[in-house]
Amino acid sequence: PEDIPQMAIWFYSYRGDIVLDPFAGSFTSAIVANKLGRIGLGMELRKDLFENAIKDNLKKKEQDFEEFGA
Repeated sequence: PEDIPQMAIWFYSYRGDIVLDPFAGSFTSAIVANKLGRIGLGMELRKDLFENAIKDNLKKKEQDFEEFGA
């Protein structure tokens, strides 16, 4: 659900801030941050488990993304 990250991002950051989610999972926090005018940055160590879910979620929410790392 987007409600919890939306409330936290809205109250504890400003437009243009970088919002880091070190346990990104499906990247919901990064997506919500982007919708609120922040820069959403998510990290996920288990690319093998989450890559397809992350990319599907980003495409479904019509979010552009850039992939970094090995």
